[in-house]
Amino acid sequence: MIAAAQHNQPGSPGVSGLAGPGFRADIQGLRALAVLLVLVYHLWPGVLPGGYVGVDVFFVISGYLITGLLLREHERSGRISMWRFYARRLRRLLPAATATLVAVVVASVILLPEPYWRDIALEVLASALYVENWWLALQSVDYLAEGAVASPLQHYWSLSVEEQFYIVWPWVIAGAALLASRRNAGIRVAVGAAVAVVVLASLSHSVWLTREEAGVAYFATTTRVWELGLGAALAVLPWRPTANVAKLLGWGGLTMVVAAAFVLDAETPFPGSIALLPTVGTAMAIAAGGARSGADASRLLESAPARFLGDISYSLYLWHWPVIVFHSHLTGGPPSLVGGVLLAALSIALAALSRRLIEEPALRVGRAEGLGAAPYALGAACIGISIALAFGQYVAADRGAPEPQVAVETGDAAPGAAVMQPGYRHSFTPALNRAKHDRPDVGMKCHGGLRDSEPNPGCVIGAEEARYDLVLVGDSHAWHWVPALVELVAPLDMRLHLMTKSACPFTLATLSRNGKPYKECEDWNRAVVRYVESVQPDLVLSGASANVAALRQPGQSSARMVAEGFLPLWNEVLASGARILVIRDTPRFAGPTDDPVRCLAREEGRIGECVVSRDRALKAPDEDPALVAMRSAPAGTHLVDMTDSICNPHACDPVVGGVLVLRDSHHLTATYARTLAPVLGRELAPHLRER
Repeated sequence: MIAAAQHNQPGSPGVSGLAGPGFRADIQGLRALAVLLVLVYHLWPGVLPGGYVGVDVFFVISGYLITGLLLREHERSGRISMWRFYARRLRRLLPAATATLVAVVVASVILLPEPYWRDIALEVLASALYVENWWLALQSVDYLAEGAVASPLQHYWSLSVEEQFYIVWPWVIAGAALLASRRNAGIRVAVGAAVAVVVLASLSHSVWLTREEAGVAYFATTTRVWELGLGAALAVLPWRPTANVAKLLGWGGLTMVVAAAFVLDAETPFPGSIALLPTVGTAMAIAAGGARSGADASRLLESAPARFLGDISYSLYLWHWPVIVFHSHLTGGPPSLVGGVLLAALSIALAALSRRLIEEPALRVGRAEGLGAAPYALGAACIGISIALAFGQYVAADRGAPEPQVAVETGDAAPGAAVMQPGYRHSFTPALNRAKHDRPDVGMKCHGGLRDSEPNPGCVIGAEEARYDLVLVGDSHAWHWVPALVELVAPLDMRLHLMTKSACPFTLATLSRNGKPYKECEDWNRAVVRYVESVQPDLVLSGASANVAALRQPGQSSARMVAEGFLPLWNEVLASGARILVIRDTPRFAGPTDDPVRCLAREEGRIGECVVSRDRALKAPDEDPALVAMRSAPAGTHLVDMTDSICNPHACDPVVGGVLVLRDSHHLTATYARTLAPVLGRELAPHLRER
């Protein structure tokens, strides 16, 4: 991101337009504004809820400067030297980025327990290869990964977008220049046409994908390249605003950027069309500064503090996020006001050192040889070091690690929920390595994704001649019971039909997804009812998160709206001849212990430090849609409450019988779910009956 073209260098004489020659001090000020927005947002998101738009400011700046650089080179020499262009990018971007990656690996090995090493190693690799944005986009479609602990490298996603742009964009301009020469047209006309196509196509895709899958859209290169293209369009334009127009553009543009930082928030579907607010504002500010009119806004951006922050903005972006994340890991919470100020000061100090000791020396590599092979050797060394460190950390994380949820003291399978039974006495310690991946080993292809509208009728476990049929419906809080149910298939002589979908409880309420109706869920549930009517099972087991959100209506709570949506579906199931069991939602590890793995790792296995009171872990009856619905449930509907097999009468431990109960704040580990099979079986058995 901020790497975004720090090559704000003088151009050649005689090139007109907004991409004209000369050092642009106002652009350094825009960089300063952008990095401050991001820094404040990461430190105190409540203060600046839309501060993430600083990234978009950098994208526009990058597109403007890179395109201007390439245009000036072609207009000066009649060609674009790809060798020199990539050599400059390598020495400009890789050394500082690699230094941060090295520091993160070292810090994580020293400060963080082994359960975190494997994931950090994978992100080091993705960041070193500049595909972190696609790695995060892949994670964003995994609903069960929601609530994962922040990575110290996830901010590399924007650097990946820009690097991918840098790889492709020179060839686009070179192709446009070649076409212009053959058609005897001006290069700026040809490049302008190419920019227009890219911007319109990418913006349209961004609007569509943000509406359909906002998590992927946020990180995808294809939804962001229009922002760089907007800056590129500025570089192509031959127009300079007058002094009065420049003043309006300058103040208007800065107002739009700052307004976006205050008005937008984490719930705003982004980028999409709303990203026009900060990006067009940035373009206006650049255009105002390019007029050289002495506009007041430009003078503000050219102040000494702004230029200082602009000079170190790339390194500040690189360093600030790992500093914040490691602080959060060590303290278990966000920084206070004073703590945040200290973290900001530390980040600025590290950035200044990085600028002086890494960025500036790297820029001199190969300069004496006219940017020969030395920058490529430097780039290869940087990437090689990062890959080697990632491989080493990955291997170290897995070396000798016990299988998840196996008692460390004995190597035996831990008893889990069995210790909740009277008379059981034993002490076990769970293995935390890979615990976050302790999910059901069946059903991922059978558990519907966020965009699926039809269940897979082939997701059936058990013998065809089994006496009973049980259909599991609901969201991931139903799906995490699959390991227990699989254990019961043979003992209860039943077939298990998996009909679960991410973030989709068995309700007809209009659910909210990214602020819009979750239509795929409604379609899914209607298809499930049709399936139940065709199968005519003995039992339908329904599970749902108590935190599900409906699109609000005046005077109604989300819980009541979801609850009212349960009832018509339950009636349809009952009409098919099945009974319904509604399983109460599992306790949550809320507050400072919102991630049991993180808490236990930080506390070095001191379980008592990570215990949550039972009252705090359970939703109040009026806030749990399933409990609200049970008050008016039709005959044949029964509640199953497994809480006593997860928590004691007063508290919920993160570890029970040597087994980690939850792999994140709200999903059961597959191992603990399996240990609950005997208890769940006793709940199911009385409701199974002959056809």
